[in-house]
Amino acid sequence: MADAQATAQSRAALKTALLAEARRLGFVAAGVAAAAPLLDLEALLRWRQERGMATPWEDPDPARRADPATLLPGARSVVAVAMAYDPPGRRTASRPASAQDRAAGGGDRAAGGGTGRRRDGRAAGGSRDGGDGGPPLRGYVAAAGRTRSYQHVMRQRLEALGRWLEARVPGCRWAVQVDTGPLVDRAWAERAGLGWVGKNACLIVPGRGSWVFLGELVTDVALPPDQPVADACGDCDLCLRACPTQAFIGPRQLDPRRCVSFLSQKPGMLAPDERAALGQSLYGCDACQVVCPYNRSAGPGHPALRPDDTAPAGGAGNGTTSVPAAPVPSGAPTQARTGGAGGGRAPTAEAAAGPELDASRRAGDPAPDDGPPDATGRPDLVALLRMGRAEFRRRYRSLTGAWRGRKTWQRNALVALGNRGPAARSAVPALVRVLRDDPRPDLRALAAWALGRIGGECAQRALAEARAREDDPAVRAAIADALRPAPGAGRGGGRAEAYGAQAF
Repeated sequence: MADAQATAQSRAALKTALLAEARRLGFVAAGVAAAAPLLDLEALLRWRQERGMATPWEDPDPARRADPATLLPGARSVVAVAMAYDPPGRRTASRPASAQDRAAGGGDRAAGGGTGRRRDGRAAGGSRDGGDGGPPLRGYVAAAGRTRSYQHVMRQRLEALGRWLEARVPGCRWAVQVDTGPLVDRAWAERAGLGWVGKNACLIVPGRGSWVFLGELVTDVALPPDQPVADACGDCDLCLRACPTQAFIGPRQLDPRRCVSFLSQKPGMLAPDERAALGQSLYGCDACQVVCPYNRSAGPGHPALRPDDTAPAGGAGNGTTSVPAAPVPSGAPTQARTGGAGGGRAPTAEAAAGPELDASRRAGDPAPDDGPPDATGRPDLVALLRMGRAEFRRRYRSLTGAWRGRKTWQRNALVALGNRGPAARSAVPALVRVLRDDPRPDLRALAAWALGRIGGECAQRALAEARAREDDPAVRAAIADALRPAPGAGRGGGRAEAYGAQAF
């Protein structure tokens, strides 16, 4: 009895020290859950699968996703952690806004954009309705997507935590997961008492809100579990009502097929209704987080998650950051690992307060450009279309949102320009170049669609010329559709245009 009591006391002390070390490493919340399978989670995952709501990045076996033994056979404890990132109202770039940045943020609300000139000095397309000039047309990268790759940052710190534990429990085994892996992060964070899952399906950490990334350290060391946190959403349903595409089929029940964040990451061609829903998003949407009352007082995120957009490739911008040194022996044996630097789930956010977001929806205005654009959060859509693989990698490879790659970002840029309708007329020359020169048929097809949405003499002429030379059947069909008159097309009217103008 005394031995058992002493063991319990030593494990409690070990847990207290472990959680303190987690906080020293930069995690704003940490807790412990017993590593028993989450049977209720398994049932929920099967229910979602049966209704077609699973995503391409999930492990197809719900039993594996609910059992920590999938990650570490013999697991006895799951240490769940959360690291805060900057809310969308905060500038996340490591350098201050330059005068050039401020000048570029003058806005593009006036339909028609700038007059524009080609490199040879002639009016683009030989018509007054085309051109490359004027204020940049900017898309939106949500707050989580513009952080430095959190998978790298958090994995380094979780591995340091694992080595700390092994130094105190020699011979113990551990494995870490950050984003990529079988376990459902939010479920284990909730079980470990970090917070509760809100009606927007995001984990809400008391005092920090939902602007957090999650990860786990799974170990065969038995630690006293924490108690779950009580749900504190009450009668509030702001998040459910804020969703621009009505992706919530109920509280905490998100249909990813309607979610803008999922659509921005979805592989392949987007259907017309999906394009309309995407709005101006290049990566992510967290309208449901912006309006949450628990997010209003969230403080700044961890500095290691702020991108350095001036870092050279292979330097600080590659996601590698220093980890606070801990008094643990070096040379720890290799531990079980899963996943990599990619990412599937990335909740994101809009850079506006709730009332401002609602007002922009009602007005149907293009994405507001009247503030200093973040170098990573508000990319120039035309510049993105022109960007080669090497340039994209240099500028964006360190960001969480860049895991989907240049092609997906350029696809979304084409959709964003098409969704703006006539207000994106200054982008017509760039769209013509994609339609004429890009070797990727799906992007040529989207360029044709966007030109049809924007309309005007220059766009119509380019489409007619492309129809005469294009030999890909799918692109030819897209050109024919773009040349066919459609109700509301090119005039900024109708349901699709109302969705397409949203900044999210």
